[in-house]
Amino acid sequence: MRDGMNFDERTKWATHAITLLDVLFKEDNSMVTSITQDIDNAHLLNHAWVVLKYAEEFEIGLDIAVGLLRKMGFYLYNHYDFEASKKAFEKIIIISKRINMPIYELDLIFITLGEIERILGNLESSKKYLEESLKIIPSNQGIPHPIEARILQKLASVLKELGDFENAKAYLERAIAIDTDEYNSNNRIFVSDYRDLGLILMELDNFTAAKSYLEKSIAINRKTLALNKLPPSSDYRNLGLIMMHLGDVHAKDNLETSIEIDEKVNEYDPCALALEYRDFGLKLKELNAVEISKVFLEKSEEISNKIIESNQITGKMPKNDSNTILKDGGR
Repeated sequence: MRDGMNFDERTKWATHAITLLDVLFKEDNSMVTSITQDIDNAHLLNHAWVVLKYAEEFEIGLDIAVGLLRKMGFYLYNHYDFEASKKAFEKIIIISKRINMPIYELDLIFITLGEIERILGNLESSKKYLEESLKIIPSNQGIPHPIEARILQKLASVLKELGDFENAKAYLERAIAIDTDEYNSNNRIFVSDYRDLGLILMELDNFTAAKSYLEKSIAINRKTLALNKLPPSSDYRNLGLIMMHLGDVHAKDNLETSIEIDEKVNEYDPCALALEYRDFGLKLKELNAVEISKVFLEKSEEISNKIIESNQITGKMPKNDSNTILKDGGR
């Protein structure tokens, strides 16, 4: 039908269509979005892409298009369609330049694009978007905006994955300084702050400082967790590994605690857990911690065998007869 329209008719159609779609497409907020609204949004997506194409082509309703794309982008992000979400947010940036949109209105777009690119494995692009978002976060008479700490934390995570541990450490220390001014010392925000810094310091072989930060993270986590909740087992595994490096006699206690938590929680992907235990067992073997290394390698083999027996293979299984791994490193 649109193909038979003249230019004026198409322009009029696109104007009405984009306005209607913006009204119909609901904000994706898990606290308020109903199942019906969610289904409606899914049905509207294809229509929205078509209408947005005409809106860009005729340069009509571009301010409305930005609002619609923002809602589409977050809807797609929350439904794990990261490529389509990225497409929506990148279109916002393109359109924003055409309508002279204030740059500060794009802060959340850049932050989310940074997170999407990290998820997709595009680390350099993630770094670029997050660095751009830092430039436009407003400050109050030179006092950092609280959201700046979260961007710095995300940047530190990306830099850690890129192997740039020194700059990751610097960004995270800036984030902690901002959070220290903003929150009390037992706020849960410091659980991830201190954990992340501890892991970066471990990569830098600063095991004493790494141990201190991981212990702080675990202590705050235990103090503030809801009843019947347990800290992540990986925290105790990493703390145990650090203590092994330091020759601490209590390292084994934390490593065994990590296994106890996994057995109590029982909500991990068994295939991923088998691989993690195998890799961790090999790390411990490299530290000549043969006894506790054997515990993890045998656990890995036990989980692997259970998966095979129950026909629940969801990914690549470790080929890890534990005695063979202990003998030749499993390589």
